[in-house]
Amino acid sequence: METQQDPRIIVHVHYYPPFESSPSSPALVVQVTELVGSYMVWAGTCDEIPGAESEQATSGDSQQRAKDPALASGGPSSSLLEDSVENVELMESRKVKGIHPKVLAVARQGRLTKDWACAMPSLNTLTPGAATSLYRSSESDAALSMAQRLAKRWKKQIILSIDIPQKFENASRVTLEVEKRIGMSLNKVEGKSSG
Repeated sequence: METQQDPRIIVHVHYYPPFESSPSSPALVVQVTELVGSYMVWAGTCDEIPGAESEQATSGDSQQRAKDPALASGGPSSSLLEDSVENVELMESRKVKGIHPKVLAVARQGRLTKDWACAMPSLNTLTPGAATSLYRSSESDAALSMAQRLAKRWKKQIILSIDIPQKFENASRVTLEVEKRIGMSLNKVEGKSSG
């Protein structure tokens, strides 16, 4: 007999200071939302935040559930329709623990639809997986190809939103570094070394 597990949504927020190779580059915030068989990733730039180096916070993880009596019995309802205001407030307060408030504010205020795409991993390694751009502007179109590469590498559906201004003198280098930081965040989420 198969037992049904409660679906969980887990949110990870990671802060990365400006790239060592380019001190004039922006700091980054990457938010990874774990869904069943997929990751929803938002990455955006921010000003450097002193005291927030390589910070990360996790909301909804099993370790926190074990420590938090309000969540030990299954936590917030698995049905979004049944979630109460108290459960939402509890989740919001848990997100703040362990992360600089300014980092969290960047993730909350970022533009989801600046450059947004969805990609599926391919069952065949020779063909690219299905992908579509959900929203993009004429100045930003990096999310589609990046989502395809990430889906291929992590073998999960990737819903990717990138909020990077094009004002940087070496925008292609910044985009490459963003993809690297997203990869580091996904490695952290999966418990792998990001070496």
